[in-house]
Amino acid sequence: MIAAVDPEPARVVVLVGPKGCGKTTLGRTLERLPAIRFLEVEIIARAVLEARGGVIDVDYARAAFRAIAGEVSRIDRAHRVIVLETTGAADETAAFLDALREGHALHLVRVRARAETCAQRIAARDPSQQIDVARALIDEMHRRSEALQLPWALDLVNDPPLSPAAIAAAFAPLLS
Repeated sequence: MIAAVDPEPARVVVLVGPKGCGKTTLGRTLERLPAIRFLEVEIIARAVLEARGGVIDVDYARAAFRAIAGEVSRIDRAHRVIVLETTGAADETAAFLDALREGHALHLVRVRARAETCAQRIAARDPSQQIDVARALIDEMHRRSEALQLPWALDLVNDPPLSPAAIAAAFAPLLS
């Protein structure tokens, strides 16, 4: 009897950008492509936040990143590419990305939009589907996200929003 060989681990594409820049929309668009799984981390992060009593602090960020990395590991071999998102604003982001690099080809994609556009998009969202964050913290997250210096595989401006065809074309080199 020949033993089955595990498929290779999924490549992980991390969309990094401030709240409201369009990461979730990009991820949902990419998930329509074959063998792509978009992991909506907001759902995981909200569950962690609720379990921690609603306090957004360093311990919450660590716990949320652990939960997200755990979910990536859980679904890993079932998908060729896993796309997920982060603002990159937490101090724990570097450790999170390092954890994802262990066992995965990691591709970082910067997603940008003007602060005003991000604020409008956040205001238009269903608040029951988002973590409630004060405007001052949103502004700080935007500043920190924009200041990140990482080895970007792709740098996208999503303001105005990119079309599905433009998204597919921009990501084609990372997904093939």
